[in-house]
Amino acid sequence: MNFKDKKVSVIGIGGSKRSGFYTSLLLKKEGADVFLSEIKKEDEFKEEIEILKQNGISYEFGINSEKIYESDIIVPCPGVSYKNPIILKAKELNKKIIGELELSYSFINGDVIGITGTSGKSTTTVLTYEFLKESKIKSHLGGNIGIPLSSLVINERDGVFVLEVSSFQLETIEKFKPKVATFLNFQEDHLDRYDDLDEYLFFKKRIFENQDKKDFAILNYDDEIVKNLSKEIRSKVYFFSLNEEVEGIFLKDKKIFININNEKIY
Repeated sequence: MNFKDKKVSVIGIGGSKRSGFYTSLLLKKEGADVFLSEIKKEDEFKEEIEILKQNGISYEFGINSEKIYESDIIVPCPGVSYKNPIILKAKELNKKIIGELELSYSFINGDVIGITGTSGKSTTTVLTYEFLKESKIKSHLGGNIGIPLSSLVINERDGVFVLEVSSFQLETIEKFKPKVATFLNFQEDHLDRYDDLDEYLFFKKRIFENQDKKDFAILNYDDEIVKNLSKEIRSKVYFFSLNEEVEGIFLKDKKIFININNEKIY
């Protein structure tokens, strides 16, 4: 998507991760007319405000005003729910809604490894990144782990992007398509945001939504809900298990086995 001369409102500076802040800088670099709206007061954002000024980005703090709707494109931070009144009104006004993950992904030239799940995402994401780095593969660590993808693609767009992906981020995807998507586990969580577990799972499993048979899904065979997602996924599925011999990777006799195309190695 070409953002040159487009009017874009970014909703939220992004909490501790500052994803909205970096999204604003990215959009400005791409030639957009950017407006950042943050409901919190400006006291805790003095450093960011100076950078916004230096880059000619307009902003407001302590309010989400009607000025938001003067833009044609609205970019909510992951912390802003798709049910938020601002987003609902923007949809009524036929504004384009695009999330930070989807926006940033559109600038990537390399492959994405996306890792989601209720727990263990950060550890798995870091380990995956370290394995690639040790193998001398150009790679980048980011996503929900605390390094917004928008902050990476300002300057880096090639290589493999290893991303921790949350259900919040997956609410607003359209074309986000990881080459490898991993779902670690699923437990009750975020019921302050979602009506029930079905809604939470719906957004979690969107990580596979745009994959095709040339892509890969990695699922936890020991988690019944995650295992059963294999029936819905179009990409090539591999499992991991601590209890069963599976196609993928499993533990047996205290050894780790890799089983690909019926060839087992450990």
